[in-house]
Amino acid sequence: APTAGTITFKSTEITDKKINIDKIREKMGMVFQQFNLFPHKTVLDNITLSPINVQGLSKEEAEKKAMALLEKVGLKDKA
Repeated sequence: APTAGTITFKSTEITDKKINIDKIREKMGMVFQQFNLFPHKTVLDNITLSPINVQGLSKEEAEKKAMALLEKVGLKDKA
């Protein structure tokens, strides 16, 4: 827990003890440069892992959303 300050995600102060942090975590993710999560998996597999396993999306729906995000950042060809 932070010792000072706040963390806000989509207008919600997530450092508030009344917040269900697990529900918030389902809606956010972070990717760090130089951090190879699963080098044996494709970009698409890495991107869809959490939506399928945490959010319960079907593989098809997760892939559809992942492709839209990849296209948005100009990386669709890396899928």
